[in-house]
Amino acid sequence: MVLYPFLAWRDTLLDVVPHIDIAPHETRRSSERQAWLYKQGREAPYLDKRVVTWTRQSLHQWGLALDWHFVRKSEPGVAVWDRDSYIWLYRQVPPEMFGLTSLPGDLNHLEFIFAEQAVINARELGLYMA
Repeated sequence: MVLYPFLAWRDTLLDVVPHIDIAPHETRRSSERQAWLYKQGREAPYLDKRVVTWTRQSLHQWGLALDWHFVRKSEPGVAVWDRDSYIWLYRQVPPEMFGLTSLPGDLNHLEFIFAEQAVINARELGLYMA
């Protein structure tokens, strides 16, 4: 579901910043996948891994969030993860113009601005958790 506004945002951003490529990294995920991700860095045998998610109940499970990354065309295959680059890109084309927002501590994560309210009204909206 969140992929369509993301694609519109991405296409607009690529027009404004043509020296990069952008790809969704992870969209909808199952409860099992979310639980596995949550264990990273917290539970054996994954204690040697870095923490990759902050919650057991993610908007990804509802199809209302996605993670993405970008690469510079001058460095194909090398994903960019530094915070300042994401902040700069969001200034070029604000995701809010497309009904999306990022999280302050997880800038390569985008979700619908109304996602929390949508989950509250999931039954009425026909949303279901993966």
